[in-house]
Amino acid sequence: MGVQNGTSILNISDPANLSEVAFIPGATSLWKDIKTYKHHAYVVNESGGGLQIIDLSNLPNNATHVNTYIGFSTSHNIHIDEANAMLYAEGGPSEPVRALSLVDPVNPVQVSACGIECHDIYIRDNIVYVSEGSSGSIGIFDLSNPTSPAFLARINIPNGGYVHNSWLSDDGNYLMSTEETSGKTIKLWDIHDLNQITLTDEYLGSSGLVHNAHIKGDYAYISHYADGLRVVDI
Repeated sequence: MGVQNGTSILNISDPANLSEVAFIPGATSLWKDIKTYKHHAYVVNESGGGLQIIDLSNLPNNATHVNTYIGFSTSHNIHIDEANAMLYAEGGPSEPVRALSLVDPVNPVQVSACGIECHDIYIRDNIVYVSEGSSGSIGIFDLSNPTSPAFLARINIPNGGYVHNSWLSDDGNYLMSTEETSGKTIKLWDIHDLNQITLTDEYLGSSGLVHNAHIKGDYAYISHYADGLRVVDI
């Protein structure tokens, strides 16, 4: 769990009696993002200090901070392609999406960068889907060769808001996108043919402001700012 001054690791095996088994201090920040790969956790924040790497192999006894990658200072969002040992981190104007190899999980190595703007990243099978924030678009890139990203397609959303996140359906044929802008709908795109991407449907809770969407099976799980968690049959 990311908290303002670090990372708190909780034992939840007994839901009625949660206990903290480790606390890893970190930069004070209102925002942290955490993803795991094998037995390591990777933690970023928006204040500084780089990418923390935490060894989880000795849980539930304890966890240990084993390294900090300082190739960048801050990142809003990271995503890990576990099958290909790659970590992707949101970056700045010169490197919107940073691609890091986790071949050595304790010592990440940046191998490339791509994109025009980035707020959030989703990856499957070496294909990177970039929610491009104020650009009002979603960039799709092939990183089968991680040192040489290849642009595949871009979804330019008509009258798009701040494109916040995107998520693939289980079969990979559809991409759901959110725009963190009042009145902008959640959109479902048919992407089975990247040369002819089409909008299939839209949805929005009554408060008119969505945050994130995630898909599992036949359902999308969508968080809104004032409509709770909505479960939508797709």
